[in-house]
Amino acid sequence: MQTLKAAAAVFCTACICAELVAQLTGSGWARQCIKAVAGLYILVVLLQAIPQLRADIQSFNLPKIPPASMGTLEDAIQAELDARSAQAEGGEVQE
Repeated sequence: MQTLKAAAAVFCTACICAELVAQLTGSGWARQCIKAVAGLYILVVLLQAIPQLRADIQSFNLPKIPPASMGTLEDAIQAELDARSAQAEGGEVQE
């Protein structure tokens, strides 16, 4: 993470320098060159930092549990009918 912070600081410094050079010389090509070099520097730093970031990420293993079985719609309807018929036989009728 420190590498990325340092790269961002260098990029910002380069952009400020590019703006100062452009203001002092009056040419836009100096600004473009400095910003292009700073952008390439950022890319190089990111490419070097990516393997380090990847090494810091811990692997996550999912728990080994069987999938839940919800049954079929016919099973759910049959269970509801059985429950209602059991209530009707017991004298408790609910609507």
